[in-house]
Amino acid sequence: MTWLFLGDSFTASMAAKLIALFLSVGQHAIVKAHVGWSTTSWLENDRAEAAIQRYHPDFVVYALGTNDASGRVLFQQHVRQLLDVAGSAVVFWVGPFGSDDTERGRWVEEVVKEQYIDGLSMCQDLPRGRDGLHLTNTGYKVLAERLANELLERAYYLY
Repeated sequence: MTWLFLGDSFTASMAAKLIALFLSVGQHAIVKAHVGWSTTSWLENDRAEAAIQRYHPDFVVYALGTNDASGRVLFQQHVRQLLDVAGSAVVFWVGPFGSDDTERGRWVEEVVKEQYIDGLSMCQDLPRGRDGLHLTNTGYKVLAERLANELLERAYYLY
């Protein structure tokens, strides 16, 4: 199975660990993540669609929302657009990781329903860096392990 992760700085910081964790169970993980990117960034110039067409993943994992500043209607519209470009891939959406992102997390969950994974809950007890938002290296390692376990368990029940 091929997993494509599209995300922001949190995803970028977990990239190597996610790739290794999925490889250890015989699955392929591709991580495309950029510091400061939002749902809008992935929609611009069809970036998400291009990545999906290039890699033909079985699963797409969006880990976005922390960098979005749009209101509810526009944000949810972006979420729907990103779901649409995933095509036949199974989509999971990891909600924003920032401590002040609970509202955007609820907005995502309203759209994606059971495909939603609460990112904030996964990292609330983990050590944060100096900026108070991003995790420490240890925190990202633990978050990657938690996320990989959750995704693989959910995928198991789908197949």
